[in-house]
Amino acid sequence: MPAVGGGWRNSEWFGTFRRHANTEWIYHAQLGWVYALSDQEDGLWLWSKEDGWLWTKPGVLPHLWKHRTGNWLYLMGSRDGKPVFHDYATGL
Repeated sequence: MPAVGGGWRNSEWFGTFRRHANTEWIYHAQLGWVYALSDQEDGLWLWSKEDGWLWTKPGVLPHLWKHRTGNWLYLMGSRDGKPVFHDYATGL
């Protein structure tokens, strides 16, 4: 993934993010702070305090599967450093 300056990287499918040194924590431009783990295939599990575990992969993002509720979310962007989702199950 190409560096874009200041420790930031840009992934064609995942977007812009910055890794926290010596950890799996990243700051994603839209998701904020998330703990990122590979699913050992081509996807990622992402954990945040607000949303718990989310899963996505290339070709799926901006859709994310929310483990806690079993709902699909659509990442609409961010506001005040927090992600804004549309939850397909609730319509919100």
